[in-house]
Amino acid sequence: MWIVELAKALAWPIAAVIIVLSFKVELRSFLPPFLRRKMEIELPGGFKAKIDVAEQQQGDNPTATALDVRKPTLDPSPSPAVNIIETRIRRESENIDAAKKEAILVRALAQSRLQAGHEFTYNRIFGSQILGLKRLNEAGRATIDDAREFFKPYAEQFPQIYANYGFDGWLGFLKNNSLITQTGNTIEITDFGREFLFYLTAARLVENKPW
Repeated sequence: MWIVELAKALAWPIAAVIIVLSFKVELRSFLPPFLRRKMEIELPGGFKAKIDVAEQQQGDNPTATALDVRKPTLDPSPSPAVNIIETRIRRESENIDAAKKEAILVRALAQSRLQAGHEFTYNRIFGSQILGLKRLNEAGRATIDDAREFFKPYAEQFPQIYANYGFDGWLGFLKNNSLITQTGNTIEITDFGREFLFYLTAARLVENKPW
């Protein structure tokens, strides 16, 4: 019996909440301006319903709902070129399926970062490091001693370059840029390293760089 009584007691508050939520846009017109931002109605039984009329209102837009939230915006970039690209991206993204938009934009950002990383690496990598990376990709793995033997003739040919840089700097560049990984005394090429080699071929970049 107590369940029935509880249901009766809740019937009016629940109905009132539904009415308030269904007609909150219409209720707004009866409020004075200083109350039109937020409103809290107390219902019998101690229940309260809050109307937040500061939500985005799109009365003429049939797709607008109470769940619509304005996405945060940023101030214009100090770089005019960045602002131009942002405008183009927004325009192009209007044609993307809303359900896939985030995934597509994240994928594009990941590809852009990967491309930028390849360009950064190529501008700084030595020709001997490119060749060493290709040899490592062919072999699958190598030891630190193998890498040191590979490096030795370049150190002898270009002493002015490698006098202070040395083998540790030469190999360290490949590790620090995630082109290779080292486990104990063994080194292997990474997925980034393989992608970098693909990038060299696809972009038709010169591999026979100095040193």
